[in-house]
This record gives sequence, structure tokens and C-alpha cells, in this order.
Amino acid sequence: MPKHPAYVSVQIPAEIGHLPATEKKALRHLVQAGRQIDEIYWHQNSPFAASIRDLVQIALRYSRPEEMPHLNRYLFQLNAHHGPHSKAEGNRKIFPTFSYSDLQGILSRAPKPSRAQYLSSLEELRQPIFSRTFQAVRPEGANFYHPLLDREFIEYETHRDDKLTPGVEHLHSVLTLTDKGDLKVTPYAEKYKQQLQVAAGHLEAASKVTANRQLRKYLVAKARVLRKGYVGKYDPSDRLWLKLDSDIHMVLSPGVETYDDNMMGLKGAARAVIMIKDKPRTAQLQKYRKLAGEFESSLPCKDDYKNSNQSTPPIDVVNAIYLGGQAHRIPHFIAFNLPNERKYGYRIFIMKNSEEVRVTQTNYKIARKLMSQDQLGEFSLKDLQDASTLVTMLHEFSHSHGRLQGGTHDDIHAKLGEHYNRIEEGKAQILGLFHLSNLVNRGFITEKQKRAAYFANVPSMLGTLRHGLGSAHTYGYAYILNHFLDSGAVSERGDRYDIDYEKMEKTIAKLAQKVLTIEGEGDYREAGRFLRKHAVVRPEVDRMLKPVKGLPHIVLEYPHAD
Repeated sequence: MPKHPAYVSVQIPAEIGHLPATEKKALRHLVQAGRQIDEIYWHQNSPFAASIRDLVQIALRYSRPEEMPHLNRYLFQLNAHHGPHSKAEGNRKIFPTFSYSDLQGILSRAPKPSRAQYLSSLEELRQPIFSRTFQAVRPEGANFYHPLLDREFIEYETHRDDKLTPGVEHLHSVLTLTDKGDLKVTPYAEKYKQQLQVAAGHLEAASKVTANRQLRKYLVAKARVLRKGYVGKYDPSDRLWLKLDSDIHMVLSPGVETYDDNMMGLKGAARAVIMIKDKPRTAQLQKYRKLAGEFESSLPCKDDYKNSNQSTPPIDVVNAIYLGGQAHRIPHFIAFNLPNERKYGYRIFIMKNSEEVRVTQTNYKIARKLMSQDQLGEFSLKDLQDASTLVTMLHEFSHSHGRLQGGTHDDIHAKLGEHYNRIEEGKAQILGLFHLSNLVNRGFITEKQKRAAYFANVPSMLGTLRHGLGSAHTYGYAYILNHFLDSGAVSERGDRYDIDYEKMEKTIAKLAQKVLTIEGEGDYREAGRFLRKHAVVRPEVDRMLKPVKGLPHIVLEYPHAD
């Protein structure tokens, strides 16, 4: 049976005492709306995720004291991953420490009226829970597509007679088959109607108690979208969200990023993020807003690949109150740049309380075990925390950089398909590092701060890669790390890694040019070839990572959400 690493639950504090009573009431409704969005993700992530969770919760009612730890551990893992597969470990299946017969015996203690139903459910879930071959790895299309559908069939059916089947490529739809075997498109608004109606009701309730007029207007507009869905490219409430000035911020949607759709790269996954603005820290980063245009013009690529329509994005430092759906599936999100369709601009959020936990609980420990201690000694923990925040901000800035030659930034996704997220996450990271030199030249940061950012980036990548490839970020970080190793920017010194800062700066510029060109040309084949060659965890890297593989997965808990 595969061995899975330990998990540790960390409670994340956030200050809400300064909020007026009206906003605290609104916050409670927003969290409840978030829980409905979270439930949608359970159904998107895996065909069996919600059913397995529910069955284990039922079994806990009839378990004996010696059985409860095994059931609770498995339920904890299911909640951390939102299903029976671990994104942090290549989307491989998580196995419980109890057997089929154990679970069967527990459920047999249920009263007769329910016993038969529970045992029937167990039989249906026998393979999804216990089989070592059935869905040993999560399906590439998660649960956005019928199990019999593959990329070739979908492309053939959707472009038959050179006419695109309506709704197939929409971010908010699932693809199934009719009884006759024809392709069927079901909008999220219909598929997840129950959860979306309840979520919309909570948004409307929050709008009635908040004293913030902008927030009230946005909540009403967003509730309307959740109830009715939208058929175009843009969520009509986005313009209000982009201009929202509030202590409370949120992302609540049945479909945002396409990270979970590794088959077609089309379908957005549900995400719920409730946040409280950290005004002092937000103010500290506002000096970087005006640099968006300068960042773009300095890119090491042809002008044809540069985005000439850069806007000045708001940058918000926040403390997360609640994460749900895709945002909470470990490893948790710490920042984002939305909306993906940037017709009206975009804004950047950095979740400071979540990020600080990642740095202190994982990245710094990896630095102490795997990095040159002489180089680590140059920086304090605060230096590395500040460096991490800076790189995270620049990473999010960089998602808006570049464009498809003759098109827009948004067009890149359609051209690169399922390769897009893996190329894009690496691009955002490498450009974030590239911009550090510009900040030094402009006097925004010192050379030492640039070195701290270069240094902090390496254990951060190693921490993400220690259990293999899974999320789009792991593929991006893998191809960056391998380029660093090949150029000598990062090298082995015994059982530790050493950084050559001069070589790193040169490698960053060269790799930035390469990925900007792949995106600018929209070269699907080259993107696939590049990822197959470079987005791998090499044996020598896996060997170096052995001392940190035992570090636990961090599962964030938000006490204010309760």
C-alpha cells in the first residue's frame, strides 16, 4: 500500500475585531455562500469524492472507539484533497488504513431501514476507495467530462461541419453523453443549481446587512450571476468586483481557473475565498502598481509578444478568513490575479496569513536542510518572508504579461490547450524573478533583497516538488529548476544546493525569452515538447529531496469561518 506523508493542521488567525457589526453579519453569510461553492468543487474534482466523504461520515456514527482514528484520518485526508486523490502527489489515490470488510462491518451496525442503503453505497464505492488499479490516478478531465470522452472525440464532435457546438468550450459547462451517444453540454447554472441558489441567497442576505454601498451592489450582481449563469466570455459582475473598495473581499464562483482540467484545459473549477483587507501592508505595496507598463516593455522578447494594453492593477494584501473549493485543496492558494479575461483589467490579491505559514512551516525548514548554510546565513527569516511576498506579487503581475502574436493575452490559452496552465505558471514565476533586476535598477529594492528573493525561490520550488508532479505549478517549477541546474545557477555541493547568483540572473532572462516565445507563437506542439523534456523531477533531484519528503502537508484551518 502506498505510503502517504503526515499532515498537520494549522489554524490561521485573522483580525476581524475592527469590523462593524454589520460587516461581521455579512461575513457570516459570505462564509455560508462559500461552503456551497466548496460543495460544488467536491463534485467537479472526482466522480466519487462527495459520495465517499458522505459514506465515511455515516460510518463514524456507528464506529467503535478503536475504529474512529482510522476513519477520522481518512476523512481528514479526503477533506484536505477534496476527494480520494492527492494533487500534491501527482493526483495519485489516497488509501485508507482500514479494509473493505472493516467498513462493511461498521455500516452493518446501522439500523435496518438504512443498513441496506449504506451497504449498497459501499459496494458501489468499493473500487473508487480500495482498488489499486481503478482510478489509481485521477482522470485527466476530473469530473468535467463523461468517462468515455477523450480529447480526440470531443474535438471531432465539436467541430463537425466546421461548426462549434454551442457551450462546449465555455468555462462553465460539463460535457456528458446522451442516451444515443451524442455530446451533451450542461451549464454549471443547471448542473449545480441547488448549491448556486443557496449561495445566491446568502449573498443577497449579506447585501441587506452590509453598510458598504459598493459591496452591496456587487453582492446583488454576483447573486444574479450565480442564479442565472452567463453565456458570454465575461462574468458581468467582474467590473464591479474590480472597483470594489471594501474591508471584505471575496471570490465566489463555480468555475475560475482551469488547473483541474488536464484533458482539454477548458473547464473552470469552483473557488471560494473570503478575505479581510490588511490596509497597512496593502499601502506598502502600492508603489509597485505604476510599474506594470514598465515591466511589460522590459520583457526579453519580440514586441509582437508583448501586451500593449497593460492596465494599472489594484494590489491588495489580505488575510484569508475562509478558503473553499480549488483554493483549499492542498497545497493551498496564497495569491491570485483575476479575472482571467482581462477586458476590464485585473487585480492582485496576496493572502499574507496563508503565505507566512508556508514560509515558516515548509520553505524555511527546507532551506535549513537542503540549502547552503553559508548562503542561508545571509538572511533572517523576516528577510525571506519579505522576499517571498515580493516574488509572489511579481508572479501575479506577470500573469498579465505577454500575448499571442496578432491576438491578446487571453488567446494564448485557446492555442496551448491543456499545456497552457503548466507553461503559464512557470512563465509567471520566471518573469517575477526577471523583474527583480528592474526593481534594483529603479531603486525599489537593494541587491541583498534581490539575492534574498533568488534564494527564497529555490526552497519554495523544492517544497512544491518534493512529492512529484501534480498541479500546474509543479510543472512550471520543475522546468525552471532544471534550467537552473543545467546552467549551473543551482548546483549540488555535497548534500546541499548552492546558488550562483550571476548565472541565475542570466538563466532567468534566457528562460523568460523562451517561454514568452512559446506563448507568443501559440505553439501547441512546442509547448508539449518543452514540458516533456524539462517539466520532470529528475532522479538526482528526487534523491536530494529525500530528507524533506517527510515534512508534513500543511492543512490550513480558519477559526473565524466557524
